Amino acid sequence: ESREAIANIDGIIEAADGIMIARGDLGVAVPIYEVPIIQKQIIKKCNAAKKFVITATQMLEHMTEHARPTRAEVADVANAIIDGTDFVMLSGETAIGKFPYESVRMMNEIIKFTEKAIPGL
Repeated sequence: ESREAIANIDGIIEAADGIMIARGDLGVAVPIYEVPIIQKQIIKKCNAAKKFVITATQMLEHMTEHARPTRAEVADVANAIIDGTDFVMLSGETAIGKFPYESVRMMNEIIKFTEKAIPGL
């Protein structure tokens, strides 16, 4: 979650069993518009190295306060699955959110639909 880690990501992936992309922290370390591309690059590198990758934080952030996610959040989760992330992780949505059950259910529905719609994921 730093420029230094991004610059050394190949060595970090090689040394680690897997990688967690904590997008909230990453978005503080780099301009927010860089996060999606960095996320995709890390997922691709982890897949190539046969290391697991977790895409985490701010996945369904809107559901911390609201019963439904935004369309952008749904697309974000689906794209992480399409890109090859092994796991997606909720954080504030279930830790302090008003709709923890609904958040988990929604995340599960997005994953199931995406994996069914695109065979081979």
